[in-house]
Amino acid sequence: MLNNENNTALISDDPDFNDYKEVMHSYKMIKDKLIEDRKSGKRFAPVDYKADLDNVADQFRQFVVKYPDSPYTPSVLGRMAAVWRILGNFEALSAYMQGVANSPKLQHLRSYALSTLISMHIKMEDYTKAIELSD
Repeated sequence: MLNNENNTALISDDPDFNDYKEVMHSYKMIKDKLIEDRKSGKRFAPVDYKADLDNVADQFRQFVVKYPDSPYTPSVLGRMAAVWRILGNFEALSAYMQGVANSPKLQHLRSYALSTLISMHIKMEDYTKAIELSD
């Protein structure tokens, strides 16, 4: 958010913003390690990062539970999907996003969840399922 009078960034003290910054920092730290490994030519093995990635995915889930109406929640859902894709855990990704899409309390996030599911099925070349979800 910018202060229009002098274009300086304002620091938010909203709890969802602070928690969002924390969880995104955790995600960024892992992502940076992955990028460094790839650049160095080190063999990429998601299993080497499983504990860290599972921890971040859990932080993302907790954020969604705690702040379902936050403007940052769609971004968290996207990063959560990225974590599960890195791990190749499409079953967990599918189950979680279906839960979000079908939750009466999270209907405002339904389009984000369905979009993630459609993208996942396209990546897995399951075009029939992707088309079904898009309907």
